[in-house]
Amino acid sequence: MALAAMKNHIIKMVNDKALTFSDVLNTPRNRRLERTGGFNPSIFVDREENDTLRVYALEPAQGNWKVAISNEQFDITSLLQPQIVRMERLEGKSLPLGGESSSWDYEILSSNGSYGKALENHENQSGKIVAKQWEEALKEVAAIKGLNLKDLRQDKLIAVALEEVFSKLTPMQRNWCDDLVGIHNQMEAVINLLGLGTLDVRFVVIHGIGGIGKTTLAKAIFERISSQFQSCSFLLDIRGNDILSLRKKLSRDILGIQHSKVIDAYERRDMIEERLHDKKVILILDDMDKKDQLMKLAGESSWFGPGSRIIITTRNTHFLAPQTDYQDDNIIPLNHQDFYFYEMKIMELGHALQLFSQHSFKSDSPPRDYFNISCEFVNTSGGLPLALEVIGSFLHLRSMRTWKDTLKKLQTIPNTEVKKKLLISYEELDFSQQQIFLDIACHFIGEKRIHAYYMWKACNFFPHTGLNVLIHLSLIKVNEDDRLWMHNQLRDLGREIVEQECVRNPEERSRLWCPKTASNVIQNNLGTKNIVALKLTRLDDGHNFTSGEFSTLPSLRFLELDGGNFVGDFKNLLSNLTWLCWRHCPSELHATGLRLKKLAVLKLSESDIMED
Repeated sequence: MALAAMKNHIIKMVNDKALTFSDVLNTPRNRRLERTGGFNPSIFVDREENDTLRVYALEPAQGNWKVAISNEQFDITSLLQPQIVRMERLEGKSLPLGGESSSWDYEILSSNGSYGKALENHENQSGKIVAKQWEEALKEVAAIKGLNLKDLRQDKLIAVALEEVFSKLTPMQRNWCDDLVGIHNQMEAVINLLGLGTLDVRFVVIHGIGGIGKTTLAKAIFERISSQFQSCSFLLDIRGNDILSLRKKLSRDILGIQHSKVIDAYERRDMIEERLHDKKVILILDDMDKKDQLMKLAGESSWFGPGSRIIITTRNTHFLAPQTDYQDDNIIPLNHQDFYFYEMKIMELGHALQLFSQHSFKSDSPPRDYFNISCEFVNTSGGLPLALEVIGSFLHLRSMRTWKDTLKKLQTIPNTEVKKKLLISYEELDFSQQQIFLDIACHFIGEKRIHAYYMWKACNFFPHTGLNVLIHLSLIKVNEDDRLWMHNQLRDLGREIVEQECVRNPEERSRLWCPKTASNVIQNNLGTKNIVALKLTRLDDGHNFTSGEFSTLPSLRFLELDGGNFVGDFKNLLSNLTWLCWRHCPSELHATGLRLKKLAVLKLSESDIMED
């Protein structure tokens, strides 16, 4: 059980049913509450029949914490019982809790007080040496200024004590996120968006492509701040789980409710909404992709108590962000109403190389003779953490020959595991959106968005909606200069999808972006109706394109040329062409009957065409 969850569980049980610690912990005096990570606190309890709180001691395996909570009656002999706690010299940090601090000091130091009498009795039983050790230890406690808990009810005393102790214990634990690479700046940015000092209820959305580290970032933040909330829950992989099981987990984590009978999602939602409104909670909703998931799990800000924070990780912000006119503003807003948005950043080169080296060499940097090729792998991955981890782990203890073969393969074909992760977003697209995605991957990276927009509009691909969806799915970006951009791994995914249309015969594929492949198909009259886009560059300046070469390309809508000329009768050819980019276009065409009825974009750079 996480430290914060353990604390919240104890306080909740006391508050809800006025139970003592003994009741909460099921009475065995030294019941152990387990926590992952090798940190196992033990809470020991004793209680008199007259409801006098006598001794609480918390002794973790690490940290050397001792805590004593008592009212005016403190029977020191209870501490000596082996089943409760083994007495040691107080080391590290200690926190005395009781009534007025002056009476606390007096009771310990005065030979006439209850502590003095207990020591005297103990000396008779165990001898002067043992009693002297206790006396010195208790004087040490008396010198420590603790909390004044006078006149507090038992439930409040427990709550205050636990809050103080657990807040001090938390920093003593080694946090697993300390070892994460390149994530700390992003943690600070998200924590800043969370605005932990404010009382509003806030949703923070962490978005980005698959494999970029959204879940890892959310986990690191959760570990760091969850102790500041009354209740906490981390719902992992929402997209892959049914809502009812997720709501059951939410009920257990935040409300401590166990249900044996089946309760439908809406009935459970009403119950959670009713009991959450006064609680300060931290809730992580990981890998969410639909609006109804949000409504059934977190609903609205009014569900939660002041200061609550809900963190959502997603590769699709389309169901969360407000609709925008992307021609004027094609970026996801930083905030909207209760929602704040944070886009994951690509890893910096140095951090990417460190992460790759940790998996491939089990060190923070590669050996000198592997440095250059390691940098090539980092560049090929595009700084995507998933790719760096998967590929680095595969290469661990492999020969240089395997490294070189793997690099050559990855430069043309994405890693299978990475591809599977990225395909999730692509498969959510409809046909028109997929065509836009593949066009960008194969031909339009770096192109002006507005130019491509006109072509897609002429093809009835509904680019206004299509581009908006691609942006919110983190599949593309539009840079500040209005140019289309795509991550290297997504570019490779798109091109791999096209190549898989027909592995052996390129002429059966929809798009040919490699000039050599495209030229071979055209010059050998291998064109088919499947081809919609061709890049015919790097040819001899005097090359002529004949009508026969284009007669087998009825579906062609994108054509990029560099030099050359059209020769022959082009009547009824290129009838679906909507984009023609022709560098070094000749001033006079040798073709007849050429009519490009559907042409939407014509780009004639570095050409001798006269305006008249």
